[in-house]
Amino acid sequence: MRFYLKLALGNIKKNKKLYSSYFISTIFSITLYFIIKTVGNSPTLKGQDSITMFLNLGGYVIALFSLIFLLYTNSFVIKNRKKEISLYHILGMEKRNIRSMMLLETIVIALISLVSGIVIGMLLSQITSVIILRIIHKSIHFSLIFSMDAFIQTIIVFSIIFLISLIYNITIVVRSNPIELLKGQNIGEKEPKTKIFLTLLGIIALGVGYYIALSITDPMQAMVLFFVAVVLVMIGTYCLFTAGSIALLKFLKSRRNFYYQPTHFTSISGLLYRMKQNAVGLANICILCTCVLVTLSSTICLYKGIQDSIKRQYYMDGTITVTNSDYPDQVYEDVKGLLKNKKYDSLYTLSYYKYTGSLKKNKVHLNDYDYNHLASINLISLEDYNHYFNQNLS
Repeated sequence: MRFYLKLALGNIKKNKKLYSSYFISTIFSITLYFIIKTVGNSPTLKGQDSITMFLNLGGYVIALFSLIFLLYTNSFVIKNRKKEISLYHILGMEKRNIRSMMLLETIVIALISLVSGIVIGMLLSQITSVIILRIIHKSIHFSLIFSMDAFIQTIIVFSIIFLISLIYNITIVVRSNPIELLKGQNIGEKEPKTKIFLTLLGIIALGVGYYIALSITDPMQAMVLFFVAVVLVMIGTYCLFTAGSIALLKFLKSRRNFYYQPTHFTSISGLLYRMKQNAVGLANICILCTCVLVTLSSTICLYKGIQDSIKRQYYMDGTITVTNSDYPDQVYEDVKGLLKNKKYDSLYTLSYYKYTGSLKKNKVHLNDYDYNHLASINLISLEDYNHYFNQNLS
């Protein structure tokens, strides 16, 4: 075992240029996931249920993205190591010995990545918490907090990802003979096959994801189905890049009048043979750019619209609510007396009846507790409404 460990460490050191990109990818993914989970479980955000819920949903999205992203990076690494593995075969190592070596390599890489990612995540999660608290105008108490839940979840999720990568690598070694591995790095790309099922799956997933995003108007449903729409769009994007692009290029190739032209012939042929290798990378870039744009635009719009939202919901700086009062005029005089030494623009009393019901197709249903259409309903007289809100409704 010591020999295999020494061999695994030597391989990682010898291929440091190749593994550097893989380490950066794994550490980046682990750090991002740990930050999301730590901030979501942070006691400083206690009571901020909506923020916590969205952070937890974001953790699932990051986990799915990390799985696809790291498997793609791992496949690039193992392809460039095929020649090295074949030499071990030729020198007399059996496949079980190579499996042991690759297992130890994966364990070493996982330990380095997890330790580095979690340490960096601990530091950056505190900065992230401070930024969030500044945005929502809460008092900041900076203290280094270690979330055990976030730590355990990060270990479990990325251990599974590393295990899947190891199984993929071992499968390639077991199924290939030394001669194929020796030439594996120099073998050109074969023309990919048209995958109708994945293409249709991508179109359907992307269409359903966008339909959900565009059709939902109920805020409660939107919060629940947001994660579903994001996952469907991610699946659709990957399927269309990996299979849909091939199907489109094959379709263009089948059209002889279009394909057999100098510019079309070279560009379509080149794309067709290279798309299989680069499709996942392009999908990753597409999803990352989309996430950045959506996050920035949504955050900026929500932050800039805070004051407008407050003015719509709370049109007065202060309100005093008295329930079931038989003497509203006396209450008004008492409040006016308490405020006689204070500066204020206006003070008025407004009588209203409060109900809980539902709002369906612009019709109010009192005492109807339908959760999907739940509404708080306040009824006031037409005269009071026109007087206090400067309206002339009839």
